[in-house]
Amino acid sequence: MEKTGGNMITLAKDKRGQFEVQLTQPDNSVTSIPLGRLTARQAENARRYVQGVIAAPSTMTIPDTATSSWLARAPQEIRKHLEWLGLVELASRQGIPTLSEWINDYISGRADLSASTVVILRKTERRLLAFFGEEVRIDRITSADAKDFQIWMKTKRKLSAATACLHCEKAKVMFNAAVRKGVITKNPFAGLRLDPSTNPRRLYFVTREEAEAVLRILPNAEWRLLFALCRYGGLRCPSEVTRLRWEDVDWARKRFTVHGPKTRRSRNGGIRQVPIFPELLPHFQAARREAGEHAEYVITPTGCVDARFSTYLRYRLRRAGIEPWPKFFQNLRSTRETELAEEFPLHVACAWIGNTKRIAAEHYLQVTEAQYEKAAGGKTADPAPYDQQAAIPKVLSERWTELPEDVREAIVSLASVASGSRS
Repeated sequence: MEKTGGNMITLAKDKRGQFEVQLTQPDNSVTSIPLGRLTARQAENARRYVQGVIAAPSTMTIPDTATSSWLARAPQEIRKHLEWLGLVELASRQGIPTLSEWINDYISGRADLSASTVVILRKTERRLLAFFGEEVRIDRITSADAKDFQIWMKTKRKLSAATACLHCEKAKVMFNAAVRKGVITKNPFAGLRLDPSTNPRRLYFVTREEAEAVLRILPNAEWRLLFALCRYGGLRCPSEVTRLRWEDVDWARKRFTVHGPKTRRSRNGGIRQVPIFPELLPHFQAARREAGEHAEYVITPTGCVDARFSTYLRYRLRRAGIEPWPKFFQNLRSTRETELAEEFPLHVACAWIGNTKRIAAEHYLQVTEAQYEKAAGGKTADPAPYDQQAAIPKVLSERWTELPEDVREAIVSLASVASGSRS
């Protein structure tokens, strides 16, 4: 027990058996600063650092280097208690970036990110700043704040659980980077329970009949091949289809090489080989004839595929009386992987689609109507309705209305039983 500036500073344990620093004021009032799960030695060190922080105002000094270093790494709850004691300036961490500054620094410092990933991170940024504000320091955001942010996206912004989960995951990644760099000590999104990132209501199986109807309304061979690559090849659009070159097509071995930027950090560097399935071959051949011998890209990057492709294609579908499915390109990949997984081992389907078994199970594989019908033994006709009058003898039906109601009910019941036994 030590006395500093009129305060008695002691180390004690709370009801859960965790250490806390107790400050006894001259009026005998006690303030506790919880230290969390620490060893006895760590708790004693923390008590000395707290004592150094409290002693600084009375001596008109600043805490020593060791105390300042500990204060910079101290958990948010300890700093809050020190601020409640009137040590706001001393407990304030200098040089901590605001939320806006940190996100900008993180994204600009990640030259390895793809353009599509940057787009998603910027969407997450807009939602984080709308909720927390641009000037809040990142070390002031708590786990409770992270949970409130998740609830706010689903209730106030009316985002789906999957979309809210996506933005929380991206926020978690950016705050993890701050932890690794020592800017903050704890990621407020680390313990956040996230909902499944797949919305089952947006799963859709694009049948072959629907796919062929779409192919019939597309204007040329390049567009038809692009759609076929998504539906029958399972390629990502536009990131994979726009990187496909004619030199990647191996006509002799009936396969083509896909360069996937999304999976470039995987063991195979994002490169995989996909068969030229029978559904793809005529579209490959037609596009080759249309492109000419000197064409480099299978799908011209500056041609039909750009940011407006999905919008344009949905417009074409509606003009043809076809209702677009919820997630246009992802549903095409999901449909194809579901078909392949039914015909080939799952690891083979995943190798051709370019994902893992876990991702396939969580986000891609579907249960189709055809599988339900197969499990039930095929389609069955509805049972023929029971013809009440046909089961009643003609002699009774002629004077049916003259019979008492209870007699009619008994006759119908007996006739039904007799009819069932004959069948």
